[in-house]
Amino acid sequence: MLFLTKPSVFYENSLLEYREKFLQSGEDCDGSSNLLSFQTIKEWLSFLKNLEDESSCPPSLVPSFQYILSDENINIYGMINLRLQLNNYLFNFGGQIGYSIRPDSRQKGFGKLQLHLLLPICESVGLKRVLLTCDDDNTASQKIIEANGGIYEDSRVEPLTKMTIRRYWIYFD
Repeated sequence: MLFLTKPSVFYENSLLEYREKFLQSGEDCDGSSNLLSFQTIKEWLSFLKNLEDESSCPPSLVPSFQYILSDENINIYGMINLRLQLNNYLFNFGGQIGYSIRPDSRQKGFGKLQLHLLLPICESVGLKRVLLTCDDDNTASQKIIEANGGIYEDSRVEPLTKMTIRRYWIYFD
């Protein structure tokens, strides 16, 4: 059985393995709150703790909660980040939810499940809707978002990368 949980030192070895898979692949580890830029898991966990509270959140970021998709054997299949607010950049290009699936665990339904498990958490923190974005050529992410009720709003060109970004909303009743 797979579940979402907040990362902790209990998952340190699995987190290091997850991080290493992304470093080996050369891909960005979206939805991981910059896991790849930290030297130790303890430093990253401290950073996550600061992100959870508006008073300790770095000024250039918004408060957020980090989750991992795990099983009872402490394996990590994905990461998903819920941003509690939208700044101008997130509203236009980044969205409120970022996620990744471990490179060797893709195309097995984990992305769809991970987002599905996060949506009740979004509601529980008082959000009425959430914005998700993906690159225009990321059909896997488009399918994950649409399978979870994402309604396409529009596409926008990110000024620095010149990438076309698709924007979707998921509404809660």
